[in-house]
Amino acid sequence: MLKIKATAAKAFKKDFRAVMKAAMQDAVKSWHKFTLPGHFKTGAETKYGYARRSDKPAKNGRRKGYAEKKRRKGLPPLVWSGLGRAMLTNKITVSGTAKSATGSMDAPFYMANKMPGKPDMAAEVTAVTREEEQAMADLIAKNVAGTMNDLRGEQAILDNMWQPEFQVA
Repeated sequence: MLKIKATAAKAFKKDFRAVMKAAMQDAVKSWHKFTLPGHFKTGAETKYGYARRSDKPAKNGRRKGYAEKKRRKGLPPLVWSGLGRAMLTNKITVSGTAKSATGSMDAPFYMANKMPGKPDMAAEVTAVTREEEQAMADLIAKNVAGTMNDLRGEQAILDNMWQPEFQVA
């Protein structure tokens, strides 16, 4: 007879939820501090797949297009005056549960709201690459393992939590 026991998961369930919630929130804070500023650096257009901005002059023919002005000024992507970058990178309010975490940031109207015929700047600013996703997952796993080990004073707790124990009776 094969008996499956999951005692490790039951014993750590309450602590695990609190630790997981904190780890998820730390990942969002880390994204805000280290990844978000990269969206405003040269080369971010190709890295994050931003929508192409028009090179055409405005309809009245007197003003140059957005992309041409940016090239002339030498500005990084998603930056015109710097207001949006300053608002977004200034502070973040993080909330979450053991299953997910979200961050709220102040942003100018043109970045926070999708306007017809314009690129979705909110989606562009929050885009992440596969490498960044993996880095956040690794950070969460490292934080959870370290904190649970500190709480229980045992090694390899995560291995025991996610793998049921098989006993032959």
